[in-house]
Amino acid sequence: MARLVAVTAVLGLLLAGCVDPHTWPEDQDDIVNGPLEVRTHWQAFTLEQPLQINDEGRQRLHLVLDGEQYESNDLHDPKDYVNQFNPRRVDGVLIEPDIILVGDNGNEVRVHGTGSLGVRTGRLILAFGTHHGDFEDFLSRPPAIPDDIEHFEALRIRSNEPFTIEALHWSVDRHPDLHRCGRRCTWLERWLMGE
Repeated sequence: MARLVAVTAVLGLLLAGCVDPHTWPEDQDDIVNGPLEVRTHWQAFTLEQPLQINDEGRQRLHLVLDGEQYESNDLHDPKDYVNQFNPRRVDGVLIEPDIILVGDNGNEVRVHGTGSLGVRTGRLILAFGTHHGDFEDFLSRPPAIPDDIEHFEALRIRSNEPFTIEALHWSVDRHPDLHRCGRRCTWLERWLMGE
């Protein structure tokens, strides 16, 4: 156990030197201010400010919900990998949002629940990204956004049950060096990451 802690600490310190925060697009908070009433039929929303893409990072659409009305499904059924990070109303009803980001060329990218940021100041924040499946290799890079999409201009959303979103945020919340350092990593860093 001590060896695992030591390797984790060393890896964290080594990777910290690879991060260049000045090359990342700014997080775009409140890309859609709520409340946004999601229904069972498709709704389309044109974004006032396009969502910038940097495919080297792990980009996420954050759904901000009222923490007193919703909680993350992973608290109830952690083995339901498909719905693990979908919201659940406090009355027990599982919400299954279907979210599609629409690129500047009209091509679409479907996003799935990939994480729960928990309740913060009374708000539940759920992350949706291109990762999908059973999260066996969660630290792997997510599927790339197609190269022909320069930015997202709209989103389409529906759900199995109506629910309310307070706001939507767009974030690049992981640097690629968490997954691989490429030319900037030493032999030890590459060895620790199995490269």
